[in-house]
Amino acid sequence: MARGPDEAVGEKKLWIAVSQDDDKSCSGENAIAKAVGEQGTAVATAVWDGCSTGAGFAADVRSLKAQKAPVDYASFKTGTVVPAGSATSAHMATWQVAHTIPGIRAWVMDQSL
Repeated sequence: MARGPDEAVGEKKLWIAVSQDDDKSCSGENAIAKAVGEQGTAVATAVWDGCSTGAGFAADVRSLKAQKAPVDYASFKTGTVVPAGSATSAHMATWQVAHTIPGIRAWVMDQSL
């Protein structure tokens, strides 16, 4: 059944990933997560090291998913997503890291329209 524009966010699954170095996006995502929580939807939160290993990210994903919330929010610690000496912005570097995490890729592929 199609729902209107007033559909509760709690009926949707979201995964938010943001770098704490990305001031604009991070403050915006924090505001969104706060508003979603204030509407009564559980938001699982975690702070990750963007330089973690594959095994480390797998443990991070398991820990976040263990919170059993429809909204997963992982922020990458300041200074951990932009390679030293790189001209890449924190905004772009966030997804260069996030897309390498199998748990995030699997979550995206499990979603349907």
